[in-house]
Amino acid sequence: MRDWLQRIAALWDRPWNIGTLIGEKYRLERLLGAGSYGFAYAATDCISSQQVVIKQLRRSKQLQEAGRKSFQYEQNILRQLSHPSIPRFREAFVWQDSSCFVMDYIQGKTFEDLIFSEQAVFPEADAFLVVERILQIVRYIHAQGIVHRDLRIPNIILSGGELYIIDFGLARPAGDWEEREASFSGTKRYMRETQYRSDFYALGHFLLFLLYSGYEPKKREQPWYEELALSAAARHSIRRMLQMEAPYEHADEILADVQMIVKGREKACFKRY
Repeated sequence: MRDWLQRIAALWDRPWNIGTLIGEKYRLERLLGAGSYGFAYAATDCISSQQVVIKQLRRSKQLQEAGRKSFQYEQNILRQLSHPSIPRFREAFVWQDSSCFVMDYIQGKTFEDLIFSEQAVFPEADAFLVVERILQIVRYIHAQGIVHRDLRIPNIILSGGELYIIDFGLARPAGDWEEREASFSGTKRYMRETQYRSDFYALGHFLLFLLYSGYEPKKREQPWYEELALSAAARHSIRRMLQMEAPYEHADEILADVQMIVKGREKACFKRY
């Protein structure tokens, strides 16, 4: 019975056909991704000729209060935020009984693209410089009382020498009591907290990903703090991000440490990436 219901849901939840004109002006160009709650498409606004992203809530999720609420959260948060490094909310509408909303499309590269396709290497100063730039955006998000909760590699984009943070599907108001009730374990327990430190925890893992770009594996595997050649200040800062020591609680606190690590050190120009 369960398998049969899953097949029915899969058929009902199929993404729209590429090339379809929806909302009377958006032509779907390609499917960007499919998640548990919906689909994301790259589309062209046929009136302005601009590229946009359209998010569609799965029809099955529209029948669930949690699904509708999560979809509305992302829209409300994007409406609230106004920053050049965050996609701009454009509009929301219903098409063929499916809830949708439209936002700016940020076309660029992830740091996974840079490291594995372009062989970019990020030594300590460069890696912390990247994180400093990201923290400037995060500080703005936190100042609005929002926690992103999903600062992973796919959601940090480099385009034209500028950094962008995308995908606010898991973002929530800081201290949201409903989200605190949810039970998570392991890494998710730290990343899904509705506390600002959860974004710093995610950035700690992002930072380690950058630092390992120039690491040559040895026969005996060791913890990151023994494998990587880091300054004492860098090691201490990462340990605080990962909550191995007293965690950072505010963006200004972590920015001060990161800027001290970057300051005065010989580093490559950020824009070369």
